[in-house]
This record gives sequence, C-alpha cells and structure tokens, in this order.
Amino acid sequence: TLLHYCGSNGVETYRQVVPTNLPQLTQLLIDAGADVNATAEMYGGNCPTLGLLITSAHPAEAGVVDQVVQILIDAGAYTDDS
Repeated sequence: TLLHYCGSNGVETYRQVVPTNLPQLTQLLIDAGADVNATAEMYGGNCPTLGLLITSAHPAEAGVVDQVVQILIDAGAYTDDS
C-alpha cells in the first residue's frame, strides 16, 4: 500500500528519496482510510508499516521516524505481535 511505502526499507537509493513532509503524507493516508495494521508481503513475511519504518535507513536519514511512529501509534498501529 502507499502507507507501506511511507515506511519502506527500499534498496533503490537513487529513486527512493524520503520527502520532508512524510509525516503529513502519512497522516493524509490514514485520514483517507489507510489501515495502519495492514501487512505487506515482503522480506519473507507479513510486514506492517510500523515495522518497516523502524528498520528503514531512509526515513531515519531524513529525520522523520519519530514523527511518523507517533502518527502510526496514535492511529492504532500495533506495537507488538497483536
């Protein structure tokens, strides 16, 4: 989903640039009905956006991880294996 892309662990550095407004984009997608607990079939399993986000170098390098984590948690993202 587009929300998974917000937390993506992409390996295509030359194409995967994290926008500075990622927190706002994330909130926009959630407001539009994105499921914060939906999983993506990547990296060999069911990956939620929060898990992708906290293990991704791209959002970390952009300095937006803390803001996006809080947005996801406030929207009900699971913080364990629930």
